Amino acid sequence: MAPLLNRFVPLKNGVHDVATGSTATIEARTLALGAAGEPSTVIYWSERRGAYEVLNLAAVPSAQ
Repeated sequence: MAPLLNRFVPLKNGVHDVATGSTATIEARTLALGAAGEPSTVIYWSERRGAYEVLNLAAVPSAQ
């Protein structure tokens, strides 16, 4: 898979930012890409039954 927004690589348990070399770990069983656009810039996961956490990669500040 090509990096989302030419910067983010979704992993099984987080997201890697190729611009900064940082990896954010997300404590969840499953991450899913949302259908917010093509390609999607939203990653979501179940935090608890009936509740989801959402990460909008387009809102992450640039690596300047």
